[in-house]
Amino acid sequence: MRQKLAIKSLLLTAVIVGLSSCQVYTVSPESFKIQMLEYPVFTQLDSTDSLYLGPVYFYAYDMEYIFVKDKNGKSKFLQNNPTIEARIFDNSGRKTVFYFDTMELKNDTLTGIRSFLNPERNDVAIPYDSIQKIEIQNHKKKFYFVDEEF
Repeated sequence: MRQKLAIKSLLLTAVIVGLSSCQVYTVSPESFKIQMLEYPVFTQLDSTDSLYLGPVYFYAYDMEYIFVKDKNGKSKFLQNNPTIEARIFDNSGRKTVFYFDTMELKNDTLTGIRSFLNPERNDVAIPYDSIQKIEIQNHKKKFYFVDEEF
């Protein structure tokens, strides 16, 4: 009985720590568009320390910071890294999740990489005028940018 209580207590603590460690930010579609248009050129970067694949090469925006708002409406600059995800909610309530630094805004259509492991999932284009809300979250996975010559 004592062991079950200890296990339940440990699991509850792990869940609370897990939920509190990933803060969600918001950015308005208008602000997001302005930030994306400031960095219209992709730079090839290396996302490394992937447990299953080794180095993963992809084209990404070389944006250093993202201007976001926290849950209290306070503005903040969030440092960009390969683990930041953007949740795009359209007018119908559908949610699409992209790696933030792989998104591209072209001809009023937003595209991006949803999965490095399953490229078939990446074939998504969202008309920009259908975007209702954007959430940004850093999952703090062990990916990081590395400057290398290709």
